[in-house]
Amino acid sequence: MVNKDTQLGVVVLGRTATVPISADKLAAIRDRVDIVAVIGRYVELKKRGSRHVGLCPFHNEKTGSFSVSPDKGLYYCFGCHAGGDVLGFIMRHEGLDFHAAVEKLAAEAGVEIEKESPEAQRRRKEEEELVRANDYAAAFFEHELWDASGAPARAYLEKRQLEPEQARAAHLGFGGRPGELLRYLSAKNVDLQLAAKAGMLTEDGKRGLFDGRLIFAIGDARGRIVGFGGRALGDQSTAKYVNSRESLVFQKRRLLYGWSVAHTAIMREKKVVLVEGYMDVLACHEAGIGHAVAALGTALTPEHAETIRRVATDAVVLLDADPAGERGSREAAAHLLAAGLRTFAVTLPPGDDPDSLVRTQGPQALKAAVARAVPFLEHAITAAFAKADMTVEDRVAAAGTLAPLFAALGTGLERDLYLARLAERVGVPAARLAEHLEKEARKHRPKARAAPAAETAEGRTTPKPSAEAGASAELEPAKPAPPAVNAVELRMVRELLLFPQLRASLGKVAELAEDSVTRALLDALVQVEHSVADVVTACVPDPQWQRQLIEARPMNGPEADLAERGQRTLDDVLNRLRIRQLDKVLQEVLLELKEVESQSGETEELIRRKQDLTRRRNALKNRLLS
Repeated sequence: MVNKDTQLGVVVLGRTATVPISADKLAAIRDRVDIVAVIGRYVELKKRGSRHVGLCPFHNEKTGSFSVSPDKGLYYCFGCHAGGDVLGFIMRHEGLDFHAAVEKLAAEAGVEIEKESPEAQRRRKEEEELVRANDYAAAFFEHELWDASGAPARAYLEKRQLEPEQARAAHLGFGGRPGELLRYLSAKNVDLQLAAKAGMLTEDGKRGLFDGRLIFAIGDARGRIVGFGGRALGDQSTAKYVNSRESLVFQKRRLLYGWSVAHTAIMREKKVVLVEGYMDVLACHEAGIGHAVAALGTALTPEHAETIRRVATDAVVLLDADPAGERGSREAAAHLLAAGLRTFAVTLPPGDDPDSLVRTQGPQALKAAVARAVPFLEHAITAAFAKADMTVEDRVAAAGTLAPLFAALGTGLERDLYLARLAERVGVPAARLAEHLEKEARKHRPKARAAPAAETAEGRTTPKPSAEAGASAELEPAKPAPPAVNAVELRMVRELLLFPQLRASLGKVAELAEDSVTRALLDALVQVEHSVADVVTACVPDPQWQRQLIEARPMNGPEADLAERGQRTLDDVLNRLRIRQLDKVLQEVLLELKEVESQSGETEELIRRKQDLTRRRNALKNRLLS
């Protein structure tokens, strides 16, 4: 049974922090924190009537369309339409998850957050011990790079034209001779079992994983060193690159090299540049492209895309131009597009990567290449049909390689326009091409798993209702929802859970949710490795709502039909939430207009905003009705 002081399980960069946060505590934080003062640290605000206005921090503008309403406790931008409460602002501006934003503002408001559960305490202590072990290892690696034994690594850096100052700033290191890391850690009273658990030793725990390698320290969003990447020097009989083995704090599918230092630049630019390797990241940073990051020797994952989406709107893919690089670029772009990021491509000269381009032609050449980025689908269509005299089989195969990108776009005018452009290249009607792309995209989708029997909040297994019954069943009205949940928002979540393929896109819904429980639930559901039942039980305080959400069995039917219905459901939910947001802002503008008119003040700007809000609200309503 979960009471009002529910445990909100918030998933962040590979860890689940479970801390009891009651609805009363959240309300106290919002009541005690001055939203104008908090936002005023990041935005220069000027009082205008009952509102405070300034330049929006989430997009570039010259005239202030960003508005803060202290009486409502909300902010809203009339330009990019970002909006929410003080917690939402901190999450978006600083790239924090819900739990971290609550902790930050609770300290400021003087609100004491309840003690961690024993499990959370154990997990936090283990994280701290692993990070401590990594800190000692990092100190050893850095010392070894500049000691006599580090000569091979320094020679490699000199060959790559990386200056010592930059190597020091990036905390590069050298793995040392066999046995030296273990002796150093033992001297520092670091348990070698802990070092093995941190992933820096071989599986048998008898030697260092990075002996004799050039070392790249890998940090997380909190600036902690959580692991390492190591490049072989000279000996080609071993793997060229190795990473720390997976641990509680090091998970490759969630971490990006350079993120800990690029994070601020990414938030400022609202853009990330994705490159292929460690040296490429360092070359970009040296060239003044501080918002560059790279995956850790693996393909970009949906988790990476979701991390980026929290702080950026645009992504520029800058991978190698060889066939493998093109495939990797398409896979990365598919995840980025699915996360809702505007995605672009950069084409470098044949045989060049960012590092080599900077070394041979200088930083300006790389900056100029990034400035020439084009929409990724434009690039992908051009690249797929670049060969002259393509046969019918060639055109069919080329179109098939683009299927995941079109699937990631979902539905809408942008997809239709690119579909028409591709249809011209292939030589078939757009409708026929759409069918082919859907069949090809289906091949890349994971097989659906049979849904397990649902469990009630009391732990009893209940029969699985049919998809049709799940879609139409009414929520039980016997007891009203407690104040800790928002029934309207949870009904929308239940609609979305009927389509499991939407889970990776739920971050878009979380941005528009007003209730903290809903927002935490959606934020946790994005991490698809956690079951719906586990996430709902951790996040939702009401047993009846737990049961209703857990029992939302996936819909049945042809995959193409389910994909279309799922996208339509997601679009409808987003539109309903946007209409709700616009209604609140419109009501605020109407009240201010009435106040200004009573004082014979200037109303032209307020009337313009009223008309704009009304137009956009009506357009969204028309979409719902279509």
